[in-house]
Amino acid sequence: MIGDLLATSDKDYTVSFAGTQTLVGSPVYHLHFIARHDAAAHPLTDVFIDTHSYLVRRAVAAFSESTPASVTGTLTLNFGQVAGFWLVNSGKVAATVHAFFRQVSGSAAFSVSRVRTHG
Repeated sequence: MIGDLLATSDKDYTVSFAGTQTLVGSPVYHLHFIARHDAAAHPLTDVFIDTHSYLVRRAVAAFSESTPASVTGTLTLNFGQVAGFWLVNSGKVAATVHAFFRQVSGSAAFSVSRVRTHG
């Protein structure tokens, strides 16, 4: 499965196998993505795939925007069981803003603590 991902030539990304590691107690394959042409249009940088279920456990993207203020940063999304579904269950965004000769950096984390389903 992972070999198939690495063997395919994608027009948007170059994908490399960065190794196997443990993420939240589960062994995962770490795939590193490099945008071939336009990193702003193709922000994905890393994906962590469960070695047993092949479900995505984590995805990381980098972003950059240059307008009157320049914003750069990363977004990390963690996946897991949420109300019986495989969804984003936590994440973190870290950013730096450059505007008017000032620089401000910060980060925020979030997690799903309670989900109600209606049926």
